[in-house]
Amino acid sequence: MNSQGKSFIGSGGLRKAAALAVGLPVLLSSVALTPAQAAPASGSTVLGSTAAGVARNVDPKSYQDGRYVVVLAEKPAATYDGGTPGYVPTKPQAGKKLDVGKAEVKQYQAHLQQKQQDVAKQQSVTINRDYTTAINGFSATLSANQAVNLAKNPDVLLVAPDTQSAPDYSTTDFLNLSGPNGAWNTQFGGQDQAGKGTVVGVIDTGYTPTSKFFAGDPVQPLVGDPQVGIPYRTSDGKIAMLKANGDTFVGECQKGTDTGAAFDGTACNSKVLAAHYFADAFLQTVPPAQRAPQEQISPIDVVSHGTHTASTAAGNPGVETFVDGRSFGKTSGVAPAAKLSIYKVCWEDTDPNTGGCYSSAAIAAIDQAIADGVDVLNYSISGATDTTTDPVSLAFLSAASAGIFVAASAGNSGPQASTVNHGAPWMTTVAATSFSQELQGTVEFSDGTKFRGASIMNHQVSGAGVVLSANAASGAGNAALCAPGSLDPAKIAGKVVVCDRGVVDRVAKSAEVLRGGGVGMILVNLTSSSLDTDKHAVPTVHVNPPASQAIKDKVGANRHLLFPWLTTTPLGFRSRPSRRSPDSPPAARSSPPIRISSSRTSRLPALRCSRVFRRSAAKVMSTDSCPVPPWRPRTLQVSEP
Repeated sequence: MNSQGKSFIGSGGLRKAAALAVGLPVLLSSVALTPAQAAPASGSTVLGSTAAGVARNVDPKSYQDGRYVVVLAEKPAATYDGGTPGYVPTKPQAGKKLDVGKAEVKQYQAHLQQKQQDVAKQQSVTINRDYTTAINGFSATLSANQAVNLAKNPDVLLVAPDTQSAPDYSTTDFLNLSGPNGAWNTQFGGQDQAGKGTVVGVIDTGYTPTSKFFAGDPVQPLVGDPQVGIPYRTSDGKIAMLKANGDTFVGECQKGTDTGAAFDGTACNSKVLAAHYFADAFLQTVPPAQRAPQEQISPIDVVSHGTHTASTAAGNPGVETFVDGRSFGKTSGVAPAAKLSIYKVCWEDTDPNTGGCYSSAAIAAIDQAIADGVDVLNYSISGATDTTTDPVSLAFLSAASAGIFVAASAGNSGPQASTVNHGAPWMTTVAATSFSQELQGTVEFSDGTKFRGASIMNHQVSGAGVVLSANAASGAGNAALCAPGSLDPAKIAGKVVVCDRGVVDRVAKSAEVLRGGGVGMILVNLTSSSLDTDKHAVPTVHVNPPASQAIKDKVGANRHLLFPWLTTTPLGFRSRPSRRSPDSPPAARSSPPIRISSSRTSRLPALRCSRVFRRSAAKVMSTDSCPVPPWRPRTLQVSEP
């Protein structure tokens, strides 16, 4: 699940995604400060689109056999403001949710479904899933000829590949949320009121019900009148809640099937009001033998990304976070009193080159979220960089029209120009930055010189020797990169090893050091790049130039080391706007989301979202996925990053 914008055309499916003292002698130590983090990915090219009712010229070479999303010209229920004889407007009034239970909404949606069937029937197309709320369209498996003919149909707005995108991977003190003068106290009456009466929808990889960030009480039937922010059971077993804006959220906990049958629909509670999953594309395109063995056909998260974003946005307060047995203190979601509604659209297979997050599933999730009545949608998944009229963007337009604040990640494809995802003005696009408060480690030599870098080690290493990995080669593999089997145990036993970043997985490098009897690792970036607080096999500090070469020179000359202090600056991976297209808005906001400590699945360590965001039993992820604080109004704030 690593690629960005993987199309289903001709494709199969998805997959995922103290101190140390060394040498001469050297001391490496880890300092926990306030960190931050980032968000999943999607890109699609719109193959055929034009104004409604106008035939268009279509290049047949642009279409192949595969899965597509077909969008019709008539407006969906969320934006329909009249014009079709016999059907009254269904677009909700400003500040109100779309009431899908109204007779006029049902009638108009039935009309759209019939038109979709008529269009599909003309080309003998079988509809996989229809959409009537966020977009007016359907997903289907098409031959190249069917796709061409549909694209020529004047009743069709566009025909776009059903793409796969990858998840795009702050502290509350840093954001001035906590403390007596923080926003929680001055604007919301305290932490326990921040986000009350608000529902945050998270479209991602699912969630981990057992996480303390999502703990809640069983929801009981309503007694008396509804109260703002207090969930209750409806007569049909769903969970409802009166929101701060006077509307009512109504959601359900969808039972899992097949490998996810253990999720029986009872896990939703007073914190997580609803949980849905959209597995159609995954099940249809990925044979069982190619599905990741840990994947569950349910809302359960098996890769931690959705768990991370949901707990960052609205996780419970006061949850203590541990990384490798080391406590990083108590943390909280940005809006701890808000409720959550989970929409799983990303799935794991065994192919590392697929994205995993299906655009057809995302549209279905947006459809459902509008109907449920969420206030906020977080989409930490990549998207198109070359258009604002792909199907997912159009679905978010309907969500915005229905009064939903949409926060989307800018993506992880930078630092080149024209790499910002989700450039449409109806979304708030969030980029990542770093700042000087990090999870830090220090490499200190006996002459007192020091180098600082990223680290989450749980114990110190002192009095150890240091060796360059290139000088400890076993004769097999690339020793400079600390590739598996490349290091000679006789040369590294009891020492800290300096390894170059690149090619080999970062954690595989430290595993190789451990295999050879090494006691620590200094991971050096040969060019400036992200500093990552991975959970390593041995205590590790990760450094950037100019420290990288300085360390290598000193070790080569049998001397000592030092770390540059990081400052707030856009990260290398953070996507950037086009230098040539001033009309295309760049990322609307930048957040400090690197090394966010947040919740995780039981299989993976958690993330770090600075001082009060979250840290849990933990892995530290670096990507562009921190959501915008969910209680903020929907406003477009565009500034050049």
